[in-house]
Amino acid sequence: MNGKTQPVAVISLLLALVGAAVAQTGAGGLADAPWPKFRHDSANTGLSPYVGPQSPAVKWKYNTGHEVISSPAIGADGAIYCAAFDRVFALRPDGTLKWQYLTGLQGRSSLAIAADGTIYVGTIFNRVVAIPAQPSEANDLAPAELAAMPLMSFKWKYETGDDVNSSPAVAPDGTICVGSDDGYFHALNPDGTEKWTRQMGVEVTSSAAIGADGTIYVGSSMFNSDFYALGLDGTVHWTCETETGVSSAPALGADGTIYACSECGVLHAISPDGTLKWQYGDEEQYMGSSPAIGTDGTIYVGGGDSYIYAFAPDGALKWRHKTGGEVESSPAISADGTVYVGSNDGCLYAVGPDGALKWKCETGGPVRSSPAIGADGTIYVGSDDGHLYAIGP
Repeated sequence: MNGKTQPVAVISLLLALVGAAVAQTGAGGLADAPWPKFRHDSANTGLSPYVGPQSPAVKWKYNTGHEVISSPAIGADGAIYCAAFDRVFALRPDGTLKWQYLTGLQGRSSLAIAADGTIYVGTIFNRVVAIPAQPSEANDLAPAELAAMPLMSFKWKYETGDDVNSSPAVAPDGTICVGSDDGYFHALNPDGTEKWTRQMGVEVTSSAAIGADGTIYVGSSMFNSDFYALGLDGTVHWTCETETGVSSAPALGADGTIYACSECGVLHAISPDGTLKWQYGDEEQYMGSSPAIGTDGTIYVGGGDSYIYAFAPDGALKWRHKTGGEVESSPAISADGTVYVGSNDGCLYAVGPDGALKWKCETGGPVRSSPAIGADGTIYVGSDDGHLYAIGP
């Protein structure tokens, strides 16, 4: 189905970069870094200010020993952080190990880097952990010693009632926002103490987006089809019915429109007041990843039917590009409009803003991880073959 109401004007490059992608990055919130969290910024646009690679050259790949499902983050110094199985790896831009941290079994939670360099991630050991930017135990250790010494001290750990598959978001005041399979959305102070919690259903796997005014947008799954807008104090501003729950991460347009994919595969466009603007998708045209938003307001999303989709802000389908497998990976968008996204066929795809294939790069397994774009244009993405790949010039 494809309903269209309240068409949205095309968004300029300046508004998209300044209003949507960069507003939440900096002091008190996220690190001022090339890719500090899942979906790049607090608005979850997936939009980078840097131009990605024009050819699919593999610079290096790092063997984590286990499938890499979660998405990497990139710190202010260019270090790349990724979670795999039971630990977090910190890698230098040349692919060598800085340190590794034993966190407990990882699910799909990706990392977030705060302004002070602290790294937050969820685990399926029912907790959110905070890792210091440079663990003191890792100072001056040789690579062999690092590999043999993964046990280091957390800054803090916060216990939830069940697995944490949601990726943390960091509000402008430093509040850490994260959902849990215990059915609660948790807001934590920067010291790891509980600020507030709100019950939202059986599971909260959606990774929240945070608006410039501090409003938190997040979905709930499993028997709760409401999509929520919450205040920083936990009050409910509004809810919007989405037929089934939302487990993907919502994205915020420069005009305040919220884009979110429900578990039945429908992409929803929701007005800032909580009313539904339009929706697209069905059992055949199944939207399966988290959406991204380009500089002109185009919405990009991966499909369970193996297509990458591009929608105009009014809901009209602009194009779709076929891959060789289901697209669970969420798109990253380069400053030149190139869309980078993984597919379960084992390839990372680079597709131009017109829908034409630029290139694809094969890995050794399905690419369910979502790519991150570094300041030099290198793409970092995980694969089920157990490696983190650096693809770049």
